[in-house]
Amino acid sequence: MPKQPILIENHLETGPSSYGLLMVHEGRVITYSPPLASVTGAFCEDGRGGLIAAARTQGGGAGYINAGGDWLVAPALADARSFGAGTLARYCEDGLWGYMGLDGTPALAPRWRLAQDFQHGLAAVLTGQDTWRYIDQRGQFAFAGEFINATAFSANGMAAARPASSEKFGYLNRHGAWVIEPCFAAAMPFAGHPVAPAAREQDRFGLIDAAGAWLAQPVHRYIAPFNADGLAWCTGAQGDTYLDTSGNQVFALRTGLSRHMVNGVVRVGADTYLTRHGVLAVTAGIGWGAEFNEHGMALALTLEDGHMLDREGQEMPGWGILRTDGRFTLAPPESMEPFPLDPRRGRFLPPQANTPLAVFVSHDDTLLMLDRDARIAFRLCIEQGGDGQYSALYDDQARLLWTSPVSATLKAPECFFYPAAGFLYDELDPAGHLAEVVRAMLFDTEQKLQRLAHDAQFGIDACARQDRAEPERAHDDEQADDENDDADLRIAKFIRTRRRIVHFYYDKEAGDRYGCLGWLRNEHLYEVREDLQGKLYAQFGDGESDPDFIGRTDNTFHTAWPFELTAPLTDDAAVAPEAKRLWIAMSQSGGRGDGDEWGSLWLTCAPSIETLELALRARSRRPGAHGADRELRSTASPRRWPRSP
Repeated sequence: MPKQPILIENHLETGPSSYGLLMVHEGRVITYSPPLASVTGAFCEDGRGGLIAAARTQGGGAGYINAGGDWLVAPALADARSFGAGTLARYCEDGLWGYMGLDGTPALAPRWRLAQDFQHGLAAVLTGQDTWRYIDQRGQFAFAGEFINATAFSANGMAAARPASSEKFGYLNRHGAWVIEPCFAAAMPFAGHPVAPAAREQDRFGLIDAAGAWLAQPVHRYIAPFNADGLAWCTGAQGDTYLDTSGNQVFALRTGLSRHMVNGVVRVGADTYLTRHGVLAVTAGIGWGAEFNEHGMALALTLEDGHMLDREGQEMPGWGILRTDGRFTLAPPESMEPFPLDPRRGRFLPPQANTPLAVFVSHDDTLLMLDRDARIAFRLCIEQGGDGQYSALYDDQARLLWTSPVSATLKAPECFFYPAAGFLYDELDPAGHLAEVVRAMLFDTEQKLQRLAHDAQFGIDACARQDRAEPERAHDDEQADDENDDADLRIAKFIRTRRRIVHFYYDKEAGDRYGCLGWLRNEHLYEVREDLQGKLYAQFGDGESDPDFIGRTDNTFHTAWPFELTAPLTDDAAVAPEAKRLWIAMSQSGGRGDGDEWGSLWLTCAPSIETLELALRARSRRPGAHGADRELRSTASPRRWPRSP
């Protein structure tokens, strides 16, 4: 296998680019015109000292490229597949399939509806409706048989196929004769081994030898083809396992055993890997690990602090690279986490073809390409020039390899596990505006309180229903209980002003994938709370832990700050300080349900109980006050206000 070029995508560019996928080969960066979007499979030697691979453009066209920046076959094809281990690659043009030679010229012109790869000298092609036949590398039919289903030949010279005259599968030899007569409801390839999975009836799989005899009885729900390690994933009513070629279970039956095995190692659960000798001994405790890719490397997270630094320089748990021999190597301290394909759901980038690199985000928003030993192979960053921002690619020796054109659509990467503080902000602008939010809430709450006290025509219940200040929010238990509120609590909820300033949420899919996510999100929520609370301390002084504001939620810890009303509710100069007070309170809530989890920080502005009582007494004395209001608070005697459930 020739040395493969490295492929790098510029994930800092959020708009269209004029260069596409970058290729690094023999110390230089190569781009293609039209721009490259992907490479399919490995580069193969073309027999003339060069390389060839199937590729696709950003516009969707397919063709074949060399490693020097040239399209050997113009990207005008509908599809192009890799050569694999052979000398012919299938391609599609004008709706028909043919085969390309290593020199970039058609070896077999397109004339088939579908075509499979050549395996051991033969390939199956679709010649008509539900009609497959086998051809040789000259494009001639290898034998006369026609089949509804046809699969590739294995090294033992046999292929599973289903003839048009039967509902069952059998196994052919290279001359088209039945070595095993059609008798199976499902038949898998021998795949380089002396046994193959097969089923006499649906959901009853066993193992057969090359003569069709059962080596393992058909008692399993499904058995996958044997992999390169000589094992086959198997599932049944009691769980999943792998079988060896003798039909023996390699692992105890369990749920969640991955079907993806690399170098004899398979993932089970979020943090455990198995080999046929037992649990893989990992050199460091990990809280989560990904599937191994074809390069024998997996992303993994250790929950021990002190390995990496976030954007604020705080220590945090460390990501690294796990290898199939169990060696875990921490990523460099400047690496925060793997680059997320979807920052909201946490799916990571699969590796580019032939490129054993993992893309990480650093605390300064550089993209780091790490090799199997977690060493930095390349850096991709945003730099500022006289005409604007551009991307720059550096190698492991900090040598500049490439710069992009100036672009207005470059963007620093978002993180999933360790996002910037603003990631959690909800009804809050950047934290520097927190004091302005507080003052606005104080103003809004006092306005409602003054209107309650002095506007006799102000219908409390009607306004609470029609002019509610709070938006509808997901994961807000208080809003969910609104219909069950009594009259007093409806008044309390209407008079207050409440903002969800910070919020996180993730669904069952993300939680199941990353068992440590809840811990990480709540740690982040705690850090943001400490930061915002510190800003409030600095602006308004020490807070209190037992405020007496109306509608206070039971069993919730509040840190609160008292503020005096800017205008009196009555002309009585002897009003106690407690009766002319608003509170600003910070609290935290969260929950779980159906596998989802969420957490929030709230700011609430509400009058003290005495202040609301005073407003209601003032209201009750005004001519024309609504009868309903008089009934709610017809006397000046104090009454215990309910708290939110």
